[in-house]
Amino acid sequence: MPYHTPNVADGLCFSSNLKHIVPPSLRNILTEMYNDIYNKKQLDIKANPNLEYLAKQNVLLLNTALTVERGSPGSHTELWKPFTNYVLNKISDRKTDNIVIFLLWGNKAKEYKPIIEKNNFNIIYEAAHPSPFSAYNGFFGCRHFSSVNETLRFYNENSINWIDEIN
Repeated sequence: MPYHTPNVADGLCFSSNLKHIVPPSLRNILTEMYNDIYNKKQLDIKANPNLEYLAKQNVLLLNTALTVERGSPGSHTELWKPFTNYVLNKISDRKTDNIVIFLLWGNKAKEYKPIIEKNNFNIIYEAAHPSPFSAYNGFFGCRHFSSVNETLRFYNENSINWIDEIN
């Protein structure tokens, strides 16, 4: 399964297709998005927990592990490491000078920094993981969402519409 709590994840990193159940890490991500983009200090519950709208804007949502044992976060990390290495190497070994922006959230994600840094056109933003256990240690207030858009505009690329509201 893609998330340690059954029937929550929809297959995209952090995403949920259940409008009434927003996993804690996703709630923190949406909260930071709202605080960063709209300068709101509380999560507007109308935020869409299904992050497919980001994937449609060329945002690759990649977790360090794509499956997990029920009730055991991080249990398959080593299993997925070769795949994650492969994907990040392919992105970093590209032959174009187009920028790719990476948001490394948490220590497990930051372990992949050496692969990403080998391409000078990769841009990296780092923060604590959005988990409730670490979000207050550097995820909240990181302003990654507005920073990514500022970077994209600097390189004459389209900015990301980070927030999709449910009608």
